[in-house]
Amino acid sequence: MAEQLGTTYLLSWAVCWLSDAHLSQGNVDQALNAASRALAIMPQGSDAYGESRAARCYGDALFQKDPTRLAEAEGHIESAIRLQLDKGMRPQAAISLVSHARLLRARREDERARTLLDRAAKLFEQLDMPWHRQYVAEIRAAEP
Repeated sequence: MAEQLGTTYLLSWAVCWLSDAHLSQGNVDQALNAASRALAIMPQGSDAYGESRAARCYGDALFQKDPTRLAEAEGHIESAIRLQLDKGMRPQAAISLVSHARLLRARREDERARTLLDRAAKLFEQLDMPWHRQYVAEIRAAEP
């Protein structure tokens, strides 16, 4: 409806949240569809937060849907991290670092993944984000 009204500002945020919700429930196809939509409605340079979130949610969903496209998914997540760090979006950058670490673990780059998880954990600590710190601790506990 927002598109019909010609006002899509902030719509990509909600569509990214929808994509994340679908991923958390294992609905990978719906997550990828929502993430694709978020990218499509997000004009580059208009909203750094929305642009970076759309890139990360697309990378996450793409990798879940088709692990053979890991390099493409990684490119989207790295793009999100660059934009988030450049614009000072440290909470989002830390979350994106965790996403990137998951991709690296899938590629068996465990040392690089640990380095990213360490960076994310440090940011979560600095930003007083206990739920996210706990999530990183759980990922580390599951490491080989």
